Amino acid sequence: MQKIQKAEFAAEKWDKKKIVLTILVAAALIIGGLQLKSYVLGENTWGEVSQAPESSSGDVKGLNLTPTPTISIPSAQEIGQGLGQNINSIKQEINTINVADLATSSPQVKKILDDIKALPSYPASQAKEICLNFCSGL
Repeated sequence: MQKIQKAEFAAEKWDKKKIVLTILVAAALIIGGLQLKSYVLGENTWGEVSQAPESSSGDVKGLNLTPTPTISIPSAQEIGQGLGQNINSIKQEINTINVADLATSSPQVKKILDDIKALPSYPASQAKEICLNFCSGL
């Protein structure tokens, strides 16, 4: 019988210096990240409890406590009431608009009104043609 030859694999060697260096760099990055977090957020992340010194008399003079501002979000009913009031004010403004002022504000409308006002000054045959031309243009 023939001997079965075993394939020889190169034994992997771990470089201890690289492993130790990687662990040290990772630990330094983690500690640096925690320090940066505590610096940015202003919190103590190492578990130390900071307490204000207590006075023996129980009274703290000169302490001015102001209430914290609160933000209130309007309810749907309040928004609906506000919109209803706005719609009513818009309706009132629309009712007070003078139609003649609105009609004469446009140069095109002014020209048409001037042409209609000038119709009686034309002879009857010419006025009829002008009316037909005018109405066909609408």
